[in-house]
Amino acid sequence: MRARDWRASRGRLALFVSVGALSLWLAAPLPAQAGDQFTLDAKATTFGPVVVDAAGNGYVTWNHEGSPETPTFCKLAPGVRSCAHPIALSVPGKPEYASPNTPFAILGPENTVWVVASRYVLDDTLIWTSTNGGQTFGAPYEIPYIPNCPEVGPCNLSFSYANRTNTDDMLPITHSYAAYQGQVYKTEKGQFNVYWAESSNNPGLGFNIDNTGEITGGPEGATEFTFGNTGGGGVGGSALGLTSVGDVVEAYWLVRTPPALAYYHYQYNATTNPHPISPQIGWSGPTTIGAGFAPRMADGAAGLFLLSEDVLKGTEPTAVDVRKYNPASHAFEAPLTLAKNPATLPYTSTGGGLGENQETGELAALWPQFGEPGLMRLYLSSDGGSHFSSAQDVATVSGAYAGPDNARVAVAKNGTGFVTFLDGEGLHVADLQALGTPYKHLVVHHNSTLQLPVTCEAPKGACKASATVKVKGSMIASGHRSVPAGVTSILRLSLNASGRALLAAAHGHLKATLRLTITLPGAPDERLVVPAVIAR
Repeated sequence: MRARDWRASRGRLALFVSVGALSLWLAAPLPAQAGDQFTLDAKATTFGPVVVDAAGNGYVTWNHEGSPETPTFCKLAPGVRSCAHPIALSVPGKPEYASPNTPFAILGPENTVWVVASRYVLDDTLIWTSTNGGQTFGAPYEIPYIPNCPEVGPCNLSFSYANRTNTDDMLPITHSYAAYQGQVYKTEKGQFNVYWAESSNNPGLGFNIDNTGEITGGPEGATEFTFGNTGGGGVGGSALGLTSVGDVVEAYWLVRTPPALAYYHYQYNATTNPHPISPQIGWSGPTTIGAGFAPRMADGAAGLFLLSEDVLKGTEPTAVDVRKYNPASHAFEAPLTLAKNPATLPYTSTGGGLGENQETGELAALWPQFGEPGLMRLYLSSDGGSHFSSAQDVATVSGAYAGPDNARVAVAKNGTGFVTFLDGEGLHVADLQALGTPYKHLVVHHNSTLQLPVTCEAPKGACKASATVKVKGSMIASGHRSVPAGVTSILRLSLNASGRALLAAAHGHLKATLRLTITLPGAPDERLVVPAVIAR
């Protein structure tokens, strides 16, 4: 039997102590603080990896509390406020041994969806397959661990998951590699087949590669290995990323004071390494990035990016940074700072998320900000990471935010998307739309102007923003403007004579209703209705 990952065990003991049936979590009340957030599972035991398809649908996977824990799947249409059809996936084996690691969804061709989860006790991997876009799944098939697999013979030289521990990150390899690019591979039985990579830590750094068509496992050392030199301190977490030229990057952070960021990279070479990743050759590192923690990576049309919280001085984190990977030099470029506020940034027990659209290259970065209330903040880039929008609050976070690897974000090609994160109230889903909180108190500028920050979530083109302010049904202000993609602009509303008179009669403290509409090219309108107070 192999030891559980210490981070997973610690997080579960700290956050989840109640027991309930899977059928009850759909009845959980929605959080009152956020109109665009809902609780997916009040008794989730893992974070919720999420991916999107070309139509903007989200595919979320997680584990539900139980013995064994139940891997669960839900397909979400854009704009939904609940999970209409959660699917509890069957788990073979005795309950005390059968709980899987965090499950991940992989989208394949022709409505094929796979859910993959490894098990740290049984040393195997379970793969559930849907051929109808996630409406139903068959029973899982297993990649078992076969310790006596010969060097040549009836079983493949592979291992079911990395470093004998819980899975830290998983990455489908459906693009980027020259040997596979533009091709669809099938098994001998005609089933579609893709590879995925896994990373993990406990407290070292491990790597593994498997595929959905694999049916037999094998010993360590063929497609699974542990990096021998990670640096001083235990590995606190890791992330994986791909480049368009075939590099694999595995970034990680070290638990020390201050925490340290580092990475290994694998350079693809079709001549020396005919397989897309050869575990024992082609890797270089570690390369130190700086003082920081909780890296997340995402790759797509704009390249490979790394998000982290960095320590600029002393020992405490003070900045949230984004770095772009240069595949020519195999190095990350200078950081672009998204947030810099040590009073509200979390400690090293929490982290954010990063997503990138494969077609448009639009980037979405998440990081929690603690205060009253705690908020999940989103930063968008539509120009390949050169610039990001101002922070917009997209969800509220309870004080028991789980970490460090937690938040996930996926971006559709029309600018819509999904955010997931785990806190003391469960696993939540939000979209990329800003909360109404920043608009609840509107300050009058120059005696008659209201200023509303508006962000365009579109990957290209421009959004149209329009707003009205009414008091008891009477219009007192309105305005509209165009907002470029990935940019935060100020929408100015001018109080009319009636509005100025009502504000004066209310002694500079007027209650009103704000209606804000943002029209994205090729996506549904975003609408907010906010009870607001207008003040001088």
